Formats: sequence, structure tokens, C-alpha cells
Amino acid sequence: MSEAVSIVRNTFNPDKEVTPGEVRSVEEEALKELENYVQGHDLLVKLPGATLNLSPRHLDDNELTMTLKFNDKNSKAATMVEGNSVETLRTLQ
Repeated sequence: MSEAVSIVRNTFNPDKEVTPGEVRSVEEEALKELENYVQGHDLLVKLPGATLNLSPRHLDDNELTMTLKFNDKNSKAATMVEGNSVETLRTLQ
């Protein structure tokens, strides 16, 4: 999508089995495929100093997992405070 936003495959494994005698319409099948795609992919957003991960893999249980992972101390990413980086704020002081 962009450098800051990406969609990546997760570990969701949809149940592909069809019950014997079950008949699905084209609309039901398309909706199920879309649902499996959404649950099978995470949204990653790179933020200044952190990465946000939204994971819908447990959507069947009405759960959307959000993880905010901060960069380690050795990372070059700057933490933003009201539009200024930490280095800029140190310079202004």
C-alpha cells in the first residue's frame, strides 16, 4: 500500500470443509472468501518510534487484536511530541 502501511498474511487457517449436502450460493461463497481474506491478513502501520499491528484473525470470537510495538533504544526512529522530534525538542531547550 505504502511505506508506512502494509497488509501482511497472518497465521489464520480457515475451515475449508463443506458439510455433505451443503449448498452455498455464489453470494455466500464470495462473502466467505472475503471474510477469510480479512481474517487472514493483518494491517501494519509504521509510526514514529513504533509499529501498530491490527489483527482480525479472531473476528469469529468478536475480537480485534491491536498491538503497539515500540522501537528498541538502539533504533533510529524518533519519538514525536506535538509534531517535533525528541532531537528537535532538545535543541530548542
